[in-house]
Amino acid sequence: MIHKIRAAHKYVHKRVLIQLYIFVVAVLVVLGVVSFDLIQRQISLPLAFLGLVTGILIGFVAALAARVKWHEESQKVILTRDKLSILLIALYIILRISSRYFFNEFIPNSELSAFTYSSLGGLMLGRLLGIMNNINKVLKLQQIF
Repeated sequence: MIHKIRAAHKYVHKRVLIQLYIFVVAVLVVLGVVSFDLIQRQISLPLAFLGLVTGILIGFVAALAARVKWHEESQKVILTRDKLSILLIALYIILRISSRYFFNEFIPNSELSAFTYSSLGGLMLGRLLGIMNNINKVLKLQQIF
């Protein structure tokens, strides 16, 4: 597996690798916040798990729209500008601002913030996994793997 990842670096554009590394760091930070909230009992484990799983599913589906393709000139995998990411960030901001109005009946105020972070962590993790899956598909189509 490690050999496969190292080999993939050679065929993935540097900008895409940087974006993936940033995603990894962001996911780790957000999931760290969720873990801290779990330890502090700001959110219950089932609710955190629900937010994480829901976010992963939405993120993975959203990653299907990511435009990962093979660039013939550079012989590398590229990721074209992704308008969906901007839309998802905007939706997250809107959700974060208005969440107290929409979810207040279902989720207590004290757990709402942690649930939002859990969902965001799942969303980012799902997109990361989905984009990595798309990169793998492109490399297989090019008969690199």
